Amino acid sequence: MSSLVTRNTISRAFSLDMREGISSANVAARGGAFGSAGGAKDLILSMLTLGIYSFVKSSIIDQKRAALEEALKQLCEKIAAHPAANSHTVEVDGKTIEFKQDLWLGMNVVNISLVEKGHRSELGNVTGESLWSFKTILASQLGMDISSPHTGSKDVRNAIADNLDRLASVNGFESRAGSKVFFSERRDFVSLETFGDNADAEWCLLRREHGVYDLIMYESAENLLQYRLPHPLTRKNIEEGQIIRGTDMLQHLS
Repeated sequence: MSSLVTRNTISRAFSLDMREGISSANVAARGGAFGSAGGAKDLILSMLTLGIYSFVKSSIIDQKRAALEEALKQLCEKIAAHPAANSHTVEVDGKTIEFKQDLWLGMNVVNISLVEKGHRSELGNVTGESLWSFKTILASQLGMDISSPHTGSKDVRNAIADNLDRLASVNGFESRAGSKVFFSERRDFVSLETFGDNADAEWCLLRREHGVYDLIMYESAENLLQYRLPHPLTRKNIEEGQIIRGTDMLQHLS
């Protein structure tokens, strides 16, 4: 059986230089559609086949769109799970699509390529977007809820609130586990957002050195990873393992 998602399907989905606005271009829908919008030819064929042609064509469109949507959902999940990575690949109907973040004239650009038998052919690019922001746009198109399961965790927020004065002190908060956590001026030293300003914000711990952590918003930690920015205090590169989220934070906040 021949593949429904052909090279042309993938090319049609991503070949557009999306600087004009990726948010207004539904990638899966564009790829799933046929090359032409139809017209007299489709009408005649549908009449001659008593509507069967239109039904089959519509079914094929739906199947191609569903396959592309599934691949894009996997891409969103990969980017969310590994924000520091600068490239990701997904499989769709036996074909590999690569999404790679680069810089062009000082701007972020996501280059999209089809990889076949070791050969890479560029399909298009999204200028002005990082992989992370590209993921956010795709997730919106797909109706995905990619919010963190830790967002707004009552246990974490309560632990921070209970120890706020000591966290904000010069000496920091010393936990029973022996670690130290600092939260100078009760605010994220990257975004400068104060604890309590945003009830939906997720807070995390960023390891400064062994046993020493800073309390910042997870969004700030993601940005440091995504844009490969050094730790604001140590000036060293940050790795995913330096970030502690959710209930794993509680041992350092009690």
